[in-house]
Amino acid sequence: METNTTKTKKPKSKPKVKKIVVGFICTGNTCRSPVMEYVFKDLLRQKKKLSKYKVYSAGLSVSVGDGMAFYSSEVLGKNGIAVKAHSSKFLSHAHIKETDYFICMTQGHKNALSCLKDKKVFTVGEITGGADVIDPYGGTLSEYEKMYEHLAYSAEDILEFIMKNEE
Repeated sequence: METNTTKTKKPKSKPKVKKIVVGFICTGNTCRSPVMEYVFKDLLRQKKKLSKYKVYSAGLSVSVGDGMAFYSSEVLGKNGIAVKAHSSKFLSHAHIKETDYFICMTQGHKNALSCLKDKKVFTVGEITGGADVIDPYGGTLSEYEKMYEHLAYSAEDILEFIMKNEE
């Protein structure tokens, strides 16, 4: 009696590539950092690089569960970026552990993360050579539009900076 001793080989799966994790940080996670998260994800989609990154936003002084500021959502929509439900969140220990790049809206936010000695922490202004991103909270639509323009202008520089540092 003959037996078949050949084993069937399992197809080789592609090795899992670790995504680069980018966290955008502001104060309340209702205006600047969620807008930057959406703008950056939109840029990654356009460049067909979204699969290589995990992007989130968080705040340092948050009323957990607050939605995105109305004008933040409005300026994103006006610029063709669809907004899903947003719920503000604190920068957590889990975020800190997994994040490769923290991109802060201001020097003050970066200073608050100064204890993260082994992490890459930058401000938008450091990367772009520009200023801190002004907080439009409670301001006019015009102020939110200026904030959006600052962040939209900065997104490409931030992506190039990260890509250059990952080479």
